Amino acid sequence: MNNHTKIYDYRDESNSLLYQVVRLPGNKFQQRRPGGNSDWIYNLNGVRRIPYRLVEIIKNPETTVYVTQGEKDADTLDGHGLVATTNSGGAEKWRDEYSKYFKGRSVVITHNNNPEGLEHARQVARSLLKYAGSIRIIELPGLAEGEDITDWFKKGNTLHSFHQIVEETPEWDPKIANKGEKAVGQQGEKEPYSALLIKHIEDSGIELFHDDRGEPYAKILINSKYEIFPVNLSRFRLWLNRTAYILFGKPLNSDALCSIRDTLAGKACFDGPEHELHVRHAWHDDAAWIDIGGGRAIRVSPGQWEIVDNPPKLFRWFPHMKALPEPIRGGDPWRVLHYLNISDPDHQNLIMCYIPAVMIAGVPVPALAFQGPKGAAKTSALRVVKNLIDPSSGLVRGGLSNLEDFSLIAWQNRALFFDNMRQLPDWLSDALCRAITGEGSQKRTLYKDEETTIFEYLRVIGLSGVNLVVEEPDLLDRTVIITLAKIPRSKMRPEREFWGEFKSELPSILGGFLDILAQALLIRPSIELPCLPRMADFALNASAVAEALGIGSDAFLRSFDKNAQSQNEVAIEASLVAQAVIEFMQGKDKWEGTQSELLGLLTEELTKLKTDPKSKGWPKDASRLGKKLKEIESNLEEVGIKIVWERTSSGRIIKIKRLDCIVIEEEQLELDLDDSI
Repeated sequence: MNNHTKIYDYRDESNSLLYQVVRLPGNKFQQRRPGGNSDWIYNLNGVRRIPYRLVEIIKNPETTVYVTQGEKDADTLDGHGLVATTNSGGAEKWRDEYSKYFKGRSVVITHNNNPEGLEHARQVARSLLKYAGSIRIIELPGLAEGEDITDWFKKGNTLHSFHQIVEETPEWDPKIANKGEKAVGQQGEKEPYSALLIKHIEDSGIELFHDDRGEPYAKILINSKYEIFPVNLSRFRLWLNRTAYILFGKPLNSDALCSIRDTLAGKACFDGPEHELHVRHAWHDDAAWIDIGGGRAIRVSPGQWEIVDNPPKLFRWFPHMKALPEPIRGGDPWRVLHYLNISDPDHQNLIMCYIPAVMIAGVPVPALAFQGPKGAAKTSALRVVKNLIDPSSGLVRGGLSNLEDFSLIAWQNRALFFDNMRQLPDWLSDALCRAITGEGSQKRTLYKDEETTIFEYLRVIGLSGVNLVVEEPDLLDRTVIITLAKIPRSKMRPEREFWGEFKSELPSILGGFLDILAQALLIRPSIELPCLPRMADFALNASAVAEALGIGSDAFLRSFDKNAQSQNEVAIEASLVAQAVIEFMQGKDKWEGTQSELLGLLTEELTKLKTDPKSKGWPKDASRLGKKLKEIESNLEEVGIKIVWERTSSGRIIKIKRLDCIVIEEEQLELDLDDSI
């Protein structure tokens, strides 16, 4: 017979051929044994049966043996360097006499993705139970109905991934499997099923804990790396279903799932320890930690950095987040300027110090605002920075419509970047300020009047717009403004070329910034500033980065101060009240009176400025004037105008003085004191 497609030899301990399995076209099989005169006898009557590839099993007594459902799959695993076997005859044809060859061995069983395949795997496991040292039945993800491990490798999966699946699969327990078969899907027997699965989860070393908000979590080994799962979210539910299918061969029903999940959540909340969780960046044990994804993190300590597998419980991970590339030591961080359209030296210094400084969690950092005309690559600038500090599927966003949406997005991102903003509504400007300072927000928990969900976050904010969209003084005081010029047509590059080149350089640029950050943490304790600016902690960290970069802290602080001055100019230009006060104090050393009196006088000045008092931003009453004055108080002080509120016997008054006048008054007071002495 010459129309066979594959022949599989079954050889005994001495490598003598006992019989063959012949695979025919149409996926049909025949078994045959040697006959006389080189003929074949197409039956196995009287022939001793043995496992496929018995010689390899015997020659490798300490190696894990993989039992497959068919010779083709065994050959596939053999091609990957594994010791693999099967039985002839197909599914559920395993013989108990085969099992004696597996005494004390670790056995992993694979099967076709269908009910017959699973039952075959269980038959093999039951037969091996009194011989094998350990037994695992693995489930391969991504297989269609009837597909096998050969199909799984053809889909592009790797041997490394296969080993990870084997490692995280629990040992097969016949007690759980047998009870599970009776419990699953039967009326009134959900509790035994739930109890068995909960016991298995507790015995397998999975850690249940809660975060600082009291939310339940589980730390689970996935692909040889530990991942942290919120117990109440869908990913944990999927993991529960998969675990149940591995143990019982059937999925969870909804009632059992809810029961198990509620029980585990209760154990996490009331019996488990508490751990504070972060997004992407954390400060822990005097080191900066950066979550790069896949259960790994970068630990940056003074003078050095390293990639840590299975780091401490520090991070949340959300589906939109993307892994950082594995950084390369000794890279050149200055190469990032090749992808940022920044020509001003002061602004170059600021962005170079900003990127590594925001990797130090736990301190407020100013917002980053890119402004410039169309064609200045503002969006690209935001994306470049986001890729370095917190890559995600949505690198930059448009506007948001309400605080609730903002709170959720801010909770799930370390860096929250908004692109092409035309204006910021007051509520969003206030929300951004709270995200920068770490105040967060709270809302009523869905469908629960008596409970609130608290969102606390300390975030990195990025903005871009043709005109500077930041106008509110509080947010301006917490913003670094970077100006971009329009790119000449001769220097424009295709998107694919630009991002392809950036992606290839990203690991070395990131590694270069990590080298700088490690050095900055070494320098940081020695940094002392004679006068602390706004966002003082950031300024101290960025000054240490400036020293590590070779810029020098003095040069950074000069650039930072110049940026603050430009912020002040923008704040005054954006405030009708500030412009009216400046105009009102022209030719005056000081003024005092009530808020109502001042509102009338400032309204007259506004008319002189040819601006309608009904304009947006102009206070409608004395109380709102007081609020506006407090918002711009520090900005007016920068241009030499001091505002003081005092309460007298006749009521509350406002005093406005020019700062040069205050200095003269103080000098005169000193002279008067000298004369009296």
